[in-house]
Amino acid sequence: MNDLIRDKYKRAPHKPGVYIFRGPKNFPLYIGKSIDIKKRLASYVNGRNNLPRIVAMIIIAQDVEWIVTDNELEALVLEANLIRQYKPRYNVALKDDKRYPYLKISREAFPRITVVRHKQNDGAVYFGPYADRIGAMKLGRLIRRLFRIRVCKYNLPTKRKIRACMLKDIGRCIAPCENPDLKEQYQEHVNEVIMFLKGKRMELLDKLKKQMNRASEEMKFEEAAKLRDTISQLTNLLTPQKMDRDTGDSDFVTIAFGGGVGVAMIFRIRQGAMIARQTVSLTIPKKISIEEALGDFVISFYCEDPDTPPRIYIPVEISEPEEIERTLTVIRGAIVTLKIPKRGEKYDIMQLLQRNAELIHGEMMIQKEQVHVPYGVLELERLLQLPKTPNRIEGFDISNFGSQTIVASMVQFIGGKSNKSGYRHYRIKSTDCQDDFASMREVVYRRYRRLLNEDKKLPDLILIDGGKGQLSAALSSLSSLGLEEKIFTISIAKRLDELFLPGRKDSINLPRDSSALRLIKRIRDESHRFAILYSRKSHRKQAMKLELCEIPGIGQKRAEQMLKRFGGTDSIAILSVDKLVEKVKLPRKLAERVLEKLNED
Repeated sequence: MNDLIRDKYKRAPHKPGVYIFRGPKNFPLYIGKSIDIKKRLASYVNGRNNLPRIVAMIIIAQDVEWIVTDNELEALVLEANLIRQYKPRYNVALKDDKRYPYLKISREAFPRITVVRHKQNDGAVYFGPYADRIGAMKLGRLIRRLFRIRVCKYNLPTKRKIRACMLKDIGRCIAPCENPDLKEQYQEHVNEVIMFLKGKRMELLDKLKKQMNRASEEMKFEEAAKLRDTISQLTNLLTPQKMDRDTGDSDFVTIAFGGGVGVAMIFRIRQGAMIARQTVSLTIPKKISIEEALGDFVISFYCEDPDTPPRIYIPVEISEPEEIERTLTVIRGAIVTLKIPKRGEKYDIMQLLQRNAELIHGEMMIQKEQVHVPYGVLELERLLQLPKTPNRIEGFDISNFGSQTIVASMVQFIGGKSNKSGYRHYRIKSTDCQDDFASMREVVYRRYRRLLNEDKKLPDLILIDGGKGQLSAALSSLSSLGLEEKIFTISIAKRLDELFLPGRKDSINLPRDSSALRLIKRIRDESHRFAILYSRKSHRKQAMKLELCEIPGIGQKRAEQMLKRFGGTDSIAILSVDKLVEKVKLPRKLAERVLEKLNED
């Protein structure tokens, strides 16, 4: 620690606030808060805070400064805002992840319910984050239908007269746009939505039943019928599995991290029933313990959460639990306690939560290490119901210009892109006639026998250019190698781009505009192009060999030797006699005869 930090520590106040350690170029390294800034800085200056992360931070810290606040709650809010703004290297930060949307109840005279990506300090009430956008949107639609919340974007109340939309006619909205005097009734509906999202289902149902009975007594039968329908739908909807009769309103929180990334998971239990599972991505600094990371997350998460429960269950003892409990109590306005379940059903819930978090973290690590998988590859997996993502695809085609030049090609696509270093071509040896089935059997067998012998990676999917016959030929070779169940194989026919799958009598057709079909056709066309290219090259080579063999004294062996040495007859024709004699050891008279024949034209 440098002398500047020690000198500043002596002048630090005994007041609540936020402190900021700064590194080279004055950029914040770590931001913290305390009810007594000087006492907290003393733990750094005197070396009492010996956590690896903090020790590493102190070594490179160049300066420290602080901002005094009136109370601890203000310090907490300021700390959260500064961490979000600067993203210090040594703080645990919640990722601004677009995958986790929120339900927003706007701050308006007649609030609306919308799905948003980011929480803002705009006075609105936010619930979430939710696991996926589609689920959040469905929940929003359900709430608007049950509680008759408006969907229009009018800035109500407005001076001009507005005609109600059809949602009023079908009983989906009370139409505050048409009648601003309904503000009190509308706000009552909004309060019911908040109770619903907070999991206060029994209180909500009791309240609605009282309203229904009152409406019936007042002979408002239409209103009573609507309330009856709402109660019925809520009763069916809110019958979740009981977790623990004694759990009450509580949250179970855990984290899993490593490799610079982490995930926090929360089970939200209200009135003994789990009403939500939330997942939050984290940026985790190096050299941090689970106790520190979990403590930092609990503070960061619940300082912005509108539904902090009285009990929060965690898997391990976190750093400074009493201070965190006191801070959360101030935020909630009622006592909040942190507990560690040791046995029984609560312990089982925590173990289940931990396993879920570790599974999601494992997926995050795989995604971090893998190349981005294009949509076409994922769509292909979904449409064909493949056992795994076809990240590595190999395509085969047969080409010939007669029985003398039957060749095959194999192209390789990884992550939806061609991998030309993995391309291979083959000269067919097992047949001397145009037999596509026998040729396909041979090339597939040769390819995967070699991969097995060399213990190399097998593809996730094989694509055969052809129909059912070519597919059956490929499958027979894979079966003889014991690979028929290990590599999924399909074929595509040229005429209608129809696909043939193993074990299916009829072909299938993918949507014409699908990314999956475009990917398959691209692989098919590339294997065809590569096969044609090699076939033409082989055909030219065969023609040149026949031309040389017509010269007296040149047999097949000498012709192959000359073509291998010089590449083609054009290259041989421009040589001198001495050069030809020297390079391929031909007798001088034979060399003269060869050059004379090749230069006749």
